[in-house]
Amino acid sequence: MILLRIVAENEKLLETVALFLLEENLVVDVNIKRHIERLELVNGKLQSKKIYIITAKTKSILFPVIEKRLKKFCDTQLPEIYAIPITHMEWAQANQLSYNIQRISTPGYE
Repeated sequence: MILLRIVAENEKLLETVALFLLEENLVVDVNIKRHIERLELVNGKLQSKKIYIITAKTKSILFPVIEKRLKKFCDTQLPEIYAIPITHMEWAQANQLSYNIQRISTPGYE
């Protein structure tokens, strides 16, 4: 199991991505964190910008599927996407995750 993190500067894009992931049963739920301040060092100067973050629980086997579908879905505006492993989870919640999201039965991930 993983905690999927998707980050973008475009709030509407992330809301659309959240709906897409839920409708496709690729995640069990979605949290949206709004107006997060990101600091970066650019040409020796500190820059601040607002970002939006989706977190969602899913199966690790679905990450390549999610990545591939988001590349098609988002076209030219692919957000930052990565996963954090979930090493422990309450048993009933883990079962909900297993049964409520898409099952992958073939290695083709189509």
